[in-house]
Amino acid sequence: EGFKDEQWISQLVAPLLGDLLQKVVWPTDLCTLDVDAMVIRETTHRFSRLSFHRSMVGRRLPMLFTATGRAYLANCEEQERQQILRLLATKDDEQARVARDAPFVDNLLRKVRHLGYGFNYGDWEPEKKIGAIALPVRRGQSVIACLNLVYIAKAMPVEVAAQRYLPAMKDVVARIEQALMPTPFEDAA
Repeated sequence: EGFKDEQWISQLVAPLLGDLLQKVVWPTDLCTLDVDAMVIRETTHRFSRLSFHRSMVGRRLPMLFTATGRAYLANCEEQERQQILRLLATKDDEQARVARDAPFVDNLLRKVRHLGYGFNYGDWEPEKKIGAIALPVRRGQSVIACLNLVYIAKAMPVEVAAQRYLPAMKDVVARIEQALMPTPFEDAA
């Protein structure tokens, strides 16, 4: 259909993340779904003076322990969400145990929807010192990516990060979504 992930990420998102870095200073990532994890496709980690990670592109992030995974799951279509959760539940790891706890997952995703953003505050074991907030990026009715901001958890609670940084993040998400709006021809297809 002529819609290539690589094109919109490199041509559109990279400059917008650069602009966002000037406003928020903390590193940000654009992540897309890859079967059972979110994958960092573009990042400002290598440019942020507050990042202690440099090579992040291609890193896989768990769905249930990260802000970006939670934002995606809370906002994607119900059928897609159930398919992802079923797949996660088949594994033999901590995330699988959580995925099989339907009441916990339902409450978590309900909270994400209520707040309007994904979050984590040291919830992912390998990155216990990290906090993050994330927003879904849509193309038409579909969630196609998530934008997250990563920070040192000791620096501030999630609510403070959301208050300080969500407005700038929402502006970038709106600019991405506007640029990716389906044309009338695509809508009719």
